[in-house]
Amino acid sequence: VKKKTRNLSPISPSNIVYGMVIIVKEKMLVVELLEAFDPSDSSKEIVIGGSNAALPVFNVDRNYVRSLNDLFKIGDIIKAKVDSVSELGIELESKSDDSFGIIQAYCTVCRQPLKLVERVLKCSDCGSNESRKISSNYIIK
Repeated sequence: VKKKTRNLSPISPSNIVYGMVIIVKEKMLVVELLEAFDPSDSSKEIVIGGSNAALPVFNVDRNYVRSLNDLFKIGDIIKAKVDSVSELGIELESKSDDSFGIIQAYCTVCRQPLKLVERVLKCSDCGSNESRKISSNYIIK
């Protein structure tokens, strides 16, 4: 009988995470973490256990961001990097790579998935145009 073992690891800085935006404030987001992985070792299974993380305004973009309400909406799925982990919680950043940001967004009018057309998010159901901090890995094009 061959014993199977899993290579479990706690979440740590430089891990890449996917999560859903659950709270949007002017200067900070709260993200429910859905999945995490270590880009240097894909065999590691990262334990996230229903964790939430914060994405402060100063870690969102290289350029000045006045309000996160303009770039993120509740329900958006994002890709980000873990910036720090402490007893106070997990802090994310999305400014160091173009692949970080929203990978799936939903219409604020009808909640249907938005399609990326020439750097603008468009709803094919109600015709709404929206803007977000879009990842270079946005899913629906």
